[in-house]
Amino acid sequence: MILAPDSVIKRDCKADVYSLGFLILHLLLSIDLFHASDNQLQRLKPEILDLSPQLLDLLSNIFAGKFTMDNVMEHPYFQVGENCKFNAEPITEVAAIEVFYDKKKEGEMISQGSINLAKFSGILKKYFA
Repeated sequence: MILAPDSVIKRDCKADVYSLGFLILHLLLSIDLFHASDNQLQRLKPEILDLSPQLLDLLSNIFAGKFTMDNVMEHPYFQVGENCKFNAEPITEVAAIEVFYDKKKEGEMISQGSINLAKFSGILKKYFA
């Protein structure tokens, strides 16, 4: 199947944005969230990770469905300063982020200071239902 350039450019990239967020989470947590069952996630021990607040903000906006691919690429996490010799600025600020599984806790999957993996299956249904 061959796609005309118009159909590629005008397509909805929400699944692409979500996939990028999923990949970042997969790399950060070393957990295959897409294939993990609720039982496997429930057995995970809560842990604290030191993450960039900018990265947490990026992930939060991705999984809340607020970002397009343009928003992702313009996010401060990916911005490079004029004096930077590398592809990205060094991370100078980190925050302790609790990663846990709790179906009873209200709120989003990613919020200030926490990632609740119990909310992940709801996000899967939103994008792949």
